[in-house]
Amino acid sequence: MHPKLMEALQQGVYPITTRIAIGRFATPERVAYLQEMGITHILNVSDAESLATVRAAGFTQVKDIPLADYSRIPTEQALNAIQTLHAMLNLPGSQVYVHCLAGQMRCPTVLWLYLIGLGMGGRPAKQLIIDRCPDAHPGHNTLVDAALMQAVNDWGRKLGHIDRAALMQPAGK
Repeated sequence: MHPKLMEALQQGVYPITTRIAIGRFATPERVAYLQEMGITHILNVSDAESLATVRAAGFTQVKDIPLADYSRIPTEQALNAIQTLHAMLNLPGSQVYVHCLAGQMRCPTVLWLYLIGLGMGGRPAKQLIIDRCPDAHPGHNTLVDAALMQAVNDWGRKLGHIDRAALMQPAGK
């Protein structure tokens, strides 16, 4: 197994693109590793609030957008999550950690939706994520449906001209 993947498995933090990592809940023990990685922003999509110690750790922003596990993500919440991720990534030098509790369904799905909104196909986006986070289940059928996918595609079309390639650049394995 590749050393970077071994480290990701040990830490519970998986770099997916050069600017976005996903994984398990941000704990005080994980904070030092996230800072070492250069993470500047944290987007928590679990149904548990971010810990006070994580909020006080010096990240530029720690944002909670609670999503229920194993149920269809409401369109408004999904769009809020991908818009928040996009806003975080539009700050120079930002590196974002998107997490839920286990790092297997909600955070990979939010990233998957974001990549689709940027114009990446669903299958390539899924492959990008699972190649770097083997336990991930992006786009799980309990979380998304055709109406949500349409809303995400509509959101992406409204972005206009942006440097999408820079936001989708795969992290090294």
